[in-house]
Amino acid sequence: MAELTRVPTPRSPFNGRWGTVVGLVLAGFVVAIVKPWGSPVPAFDGQVPFTTPGPPVAVVPVPTGRPYDAAAFGPTAPAPAWELWAADQVTRVRFVGPPDGFATPSPAPPAPGAPPTPPPLVAGPVIELGTTDALGAFAVNAPDDAHLAAVRLWRFTVGGEPRRVELRELDAPWQADHFRVFGPRRGGLPRGDVAAWEPGLYRLDLLIDPVDRIRSLLLVVRPGPSATATRGDAAPRATEPLDVGLLRRLPDAAVVWAFGSVLTGWSRDVAGGGCRVADIWRATAVDDPCHPIPLGRPVAVGVNLPGGQAVASIRLSELDPLPGPVETTRRTTVDGRTGVAMVEVPSPGLHDGLYRLEVTTAVGRSLRWFVEVGPELLS
Repeated sequence: MAELTRVPTPRSPFNGRWGTVVGLVLAGFVVAIVKPWGSPVPAFDGQVPFTTPGPPVAVVPVPTGRPYDAAAFGPTAPAPAWELWAADQVTRVRFVGPPDGFATPSPAPPAPGAPPTPPPLVAGPVIELGTTDALGAFAVNAPDDAHLAAVRLWRFTVGGEPRRVELRELDAPWQADHFRVFGPRRGGLPRGDVAAWEPGLYRLDLLIDPVDRIRSLLLVVRPGPSATATRGDAAPRATEPLDVGLLRRLPDAAVVWAFGSVLTGWSRDVAGGGCRVADIWRATAVDDPCHPIPLGRPVAVGVNLPGGQAVASIRLSELDPLPGPVETTRRTTVDGRTGVAMVEVPSPGLHDGLYRLEVTTAVGRSLRWFVEVGPELLS
């Protein structure tokens, strides 16, 4: 393998039917890179141990996995450089590293009442990563003076909705710290297997130290000849609206709650005020003030403030991967109960990502919590 860039096909990523899908998504989506990444969020120890019956969740097919073969990366370790590899001995693409092509570190959240600062935006490059038949693990090769602190992978549906893809780190084929291997993770697969890829447009986000900057790459995965039905774009969602009478079952300690397929509550202190998105993704310890609360995939999120504190306002905003306000129905009192407030999201509910829940009490106290929506976050 010579110096760089052999990819599976010389075609433009915008050729053919999948090019049309990618083009549609890219046309309505400019990649925002004000965020950072961490490993999968651990189980949240502060969860109040209760659940309530909820409506059923639709069952959809799950893609199969495939064994990870470290030898597929070839016999020899590469020299340190910014490269993206696929485990097919073919795909090896160089990309730009510091100081070019990186977003600035994500800013701290604005003070309550202050207008939000528009995030820096970037689009591309678009990399042909391979087909669903051939693609399994992938690797990031980095220079010696850089460290890959964390990785996030997102898949965008035809409508542009982000779906988080859980990753697991795999053993590299060589004793080389600069070469890190990852694969899609899904529960129930045999040890050593990686989940199958679904065709479509992906975004790979890399948090890099010591520069504390993020690199985002857009990836195209095309369907292979033997592609079969996969999970599709529809995430499991609650099929009925919240019955507010369920909220009377909340323990007093459940300060933050969410309703999806079940009603779940958490006892959690107010979050720190200076948490950048990068700090939130780095916060793997539950007692870290920047640690996000894992919500699963809810259609309503709210608070249950102690001591009958009246709520003057409540709002939800997305921090990552597509920062901005969230269209919600806001209720500062629910079922005639002071201190219980909520935001409801139109069907089909919140898409995967990191959010900020902000509350102002009637006496002017500002409260905030960081929450995360995504797959397997309650498992």
